[in-house]
Amino acid sequence: MPLSGGAAATRPASPVRAERGTPPPEVMFRLSPREGLVAMMLLDSGRTSQIARDLKISIHTVRQHIKHILKKTRVHSQEELLDVLRGKSRAATPRRRSARARR
Repeated sequence: MPLSGGAAATRPASPVRAERGTPPPEVMFRLSPREGLVAMMLLDSGRTSQIARDLKISIHTVRQHIKHILKKTRVHSQEELLDVLRGKSRAATPRRRSARARR
């Protein structure tokens, strides 16, 4: 499945490492490679405008990535997300499906 973003998706992503440490593996395995890159950049600068400039994508696209990251990590704010990425709190575990939903 190709990445969204047109020409930006064909460019190799630049290696960016968060200065404050890397997110815990249990969080990162759920994210796409691009979402993982945005998450690490959030740890570094925390500014969507800077991430957009660095990745040469629109601010709207960065915000969409962040929305998807929030949903996948089951947190409700960027502040909570940063805590999860720093390992200060755990992301919610996936919910088990009820017997009724499994039918």
